[in-house]
Amino acid sequence: MIYLLYGKDTARARAKLKSLIDSLQAKKPDATFVRVTQESFREDRVQEFIGAQGLFESRLIIVFDCVLKNKNVESSILSALEEFSQSKNICIFFEEDLDKRTLALFKKHTEKVQLFLLQKHKKEKNTFNIFELADALGERNKKRLWVLYQRGKLSGVSDEEVHGILLWGVKSMHLAQSVRNAEEGELNPFVFKKAVRFAHNYSANELNNLSTSLVTLYHDARGGICPLDIALERFILSV
Repeated sequence: MIYLLYGKDTARARAKLKSLIDSLQAKKPDATFVRVTQESFREDRVQEFIGAQGLFESRLIIVFDCVLKNKNVESSILSALEEFSQSKNICIFFEEDLDKRTLALFKKHTEKVQLFLLQKHKKEKNTFNIFELADALGERNKKRLWVLYQRGKLSGVSDEEVHGILLWGVKSMHLAQSVRNAEEGELNPFVFKKAVRFAHNYSANELNNLSTSLVTLYHDARGGICPLDIALERFILSV
C-alpha cells in the first residue's frame, strides 16, 4: 500500500504526514515504524521494505522522506512501485517536488495522492525558532533539546541546519569562557550575555568534547559512516 504526500507547502504537508502516521499507529499500535532518508537508503533494502514484516505485527509503516531527490534512489523506487503497491507494508512517500513522469507512475500504483500547494494569499512562515535548539543545549536540558529537534524536523528544518546551530552554540559558549566582553569576542551583546550564562553549565573540557563530537559526526555523515540524523540523535541523548 502506498501513500504520496507532495508539494511546496512543506509545513502543511508535514503536518498531514504526522497526522497520517499517528492515525496508522493508533490503528496498528504494534506495527514497526521505519523512517528512510537519502542518507539511510540502500538499494539492497528495497525488497526488504516490500516483503519484510515487523516483530509483533504483520506490517511495517515506512516513511520515505524526500528520497527521490537522489536520481539513483528514484530509479530504484520507481522500478519497484508496483511491488510496493502490492506489499502488506504501508509505504508513505513525502516529497517537495515531482516531475510529470514520476507523478504519473505514482498515481498508477498509489492508494492516495495529496498535493500541498503554497497558498498565494498567505505568506509562508515557519514558526519554529531554530535558535531555541542552541538555548536548550546551553541550558543542558536534554529533554527539551530532544523535543525541539523532533519539532524542528516536522517543521522541515534540515539536519544540516540543526548541526550548524548546535555547533554555533557550543562555539559561542567556548568563546564566552575565554574573552572579557562581547566586543572582544566579536559577538552580539545579547548573544554574549546568554553564552556567558550557558557556559556555566559546562567545563572548558566538556565544551571541547562537544565541539569535537559535532565536527566528527558531520564528517562521518559526509563519509557515509553514519547518517547525520542518527548521529545527531545520539549526540543529543549524550548531552
